[in-house]
Amino acid sequence: IQGLKDGIDQAARAMGLDQKDRRALRCGVDPADPGETAYVLACDLPPDETDVLLVIDQFEELLTQTDAADASTFFDLVLSLIEPSAQRNVRVVLTVRADYFNLIRRHETLFPLLQADDNAAQFRLKRISDDGLAESVHRPLIMAGNDDPAERDTLLAAIRRDTTDRPGDLALVQMALYATWREAKRKNIGLVRAYAEVHGVLGALAYEAD
Repeated sequence: IQGLKDGIDQAARAMGLDQKDRRALRCGVDPADPGETAYVLACDLPPDETDVLLVIDQFEELLTQTDAADASTFFDLVLSLIEPSAQRNVRVVLTVRADYFNLIRRHETLFPLLQADDNAAQFRLKRISDDGLAESVHRPLIMAGNDDPAERDTLLAAIRRDTTDRPGDLALVQMALYATWREAKRKNIGLVRAYAEVHGVLGALAYEAD
């Protein structure tokens, strides 16, 4: 719920609302009152003229890291916001890692909605393209000041070697890149050597845990 309040505050700030009005909006978030919460999501704009898109990123954390009672409260709020009969003009997008998707099955109301009409509510992202992977490696390094394209290409080749089509691999790539950059800066060594020291895509998560 706090994350929802923070998101509303950011939207209200972008609209130019002052601190007092933003505080009032944050206080209006009430899981027990989805109607009022829907008004708050629209930042008090006229409901008949406003469409709201609520994006809930990393939804799997609600299933894996949240107290069951708190998770149930949030589930109920989201489902109430999109209840067709309420006509609240609220649409919700949930992002979920593919390897956690089946955890939603335990929720007897939400899961059928996602399966309705031959899974029409689902959009499954495919494996990142080779060009996309290259950009995700090169672009942040360039922005950080790396001016050695040969080193970046060697690092990219190693990451491509270690990446498969398994669900969750992209998250492991992200972890490996973060750990590689930090290790390179900390030890003042090259990126390729740092990648090896954090054990690459397959071992970076365990390395971070250790």
